[in-house]
Amino acid sequence: DALGWASVSSTATSTTAAGLTAPLPPSAQAFTSGSAGNYVISYANGTLSITQRPITVTASDQSRAYGDANPATGAVSLSSGTLANTDALGWASVSSSASSTTAAGLTAPLAPSAQVFTSGSAGNYAISYANGTLSITKVPLTVSANAAGKTYDGLAYSGGNGVAYSGLVNGETSSVLGGTLAYGGSSQGAVDAGSYIITPGGQTSGNYTVSYVNGALTIGKAPLTVSANAASKTYDGLAYSGGNGVAYSGFVNGETSSVLGGTLAYGGSSQGAVNAGSYIITPGGQTSGNYTISYVDGALTIRAAPPRPPAPVPAPLPTPQASPQLLSQASAGVPGSGSISVSLVSEATIQTPGMVAVAIPKEMASVGSGFTFPLPAQVFADASPNTPIQVSLLNGSPLPAWLRFVPETNSFVATAVPDGAFPIQVVVTVGTKRTTVVISERAE
Repeated sequence: DALGWASVSSTATSTTAAGLTAPLPPSAQAFTSGSAGNYVISYANGTLSITQRPITVTASDQSRAYGDANPATGAVSLSSGTLANTDALGWASVSSSASSTTAAGLTAPLAPSAQVFTSGSAGNYAISYANGTLSITKVPLTVSANAAGKTYDGLAYSGGNGVAYSGLVNGETSSVLGGTLAYGGSSQGAVDAGSYIITPGGQTSGNYTVSYVNGALTIGKAPLTVSANAASKTYDGLAYSGGNGVAYSGFVNGETSSVLGGTLAYGGSSQGAVNAGSYIITPGGQTSGNYTISYVDGALTIRAAPPRPPAPVPAPLPTPQASPQLLSQASAGVPGSGSISVSLVSEATIQTPGMVAVAIPKEMASVGSGFTFPLPAQVFADASPNTPIQVSLLNGSPLPAWLRFVPETNSFVATAVPDGAFPIQVVVTVGTKRTTVVISERAE
């Protein structure tokens, strides 16, 4: 006869921990040859030992930036074996031979250990570990152009004002970067006042991903002073207009007033000034995109005219004869047969007054009578339609009420001559030339 297998049972369960044992009682012995009925069988327990379940876990791949510390933990995956019951894997400790200076783009083994279970116990498993991969990536590095500024100088801008780095690790400086720092943008070649862009670039790195931030160039306006030149003149009865030019201070790079816009103009109390005194000349009207213009007033001085020399006492006038300087005109609408004689004694110049002698017949010079006569054309020889004409008595007083000047005909008209009216001296100023007109009663 020969024994076969027997039935066995145990009190151990599927959750009995590895390393434990339990009785293993046999029963129902089977014979491969012979019959169990021929035997009185007694049964003795064996031992059931619970061993660890073999599994293999592999670290999940990870990456880190250049210069960072290696990860200390990480996820894993079950690469062989199975988990029992409801057991579940958690994280594991990981380590790597990579250092903070391991270059970006390289990889290193990522070794797992000390597997943690979120459900179940690691003691129930014979765990084998398989490495994952740690990849080293580039670090972001920002290169920012510094702002720059200057005052307009007429010269083209070139280059930049340096840069600021943000993101260097391991105590590194810009010396670890490749390439050459360069500048671009609208700032390059900029001349005129305004705002422009400075764009940095040109640097490279195997360990850094370089990004650039623009800076700003500001070209400010240069100061320019425009000063009105002083002006002066002698009183001439004419209104002053304009100015005596200006002086510029502040042009750069050999520039002149030709670079300015607008039109130079003058204002202030000088404009329209007539009488002797001091007045202000205020320049203005010019513009510029590159200069901040400030204006400085000038002074206009109008000097008093020198005293007029006394009019010479005319010599007794002869009865006018035919002469190119003698005018003879009959009195219009006045009783009597006499005539008025008008003689150009001397012609006026800018420096010397002229003189005209007028002899009135007695009947026209009597009280209550009237007369009219024109002045010689030579008195108005240099006059234009816009030349001012002023008429007054020798002492500067206005003409008496009975005598008036008619500019349309350059004539004097007398009405209702008063007693003692003659002789009378009148000054006719044409522009800057002055002529004394002596009107007297002609002796019979």
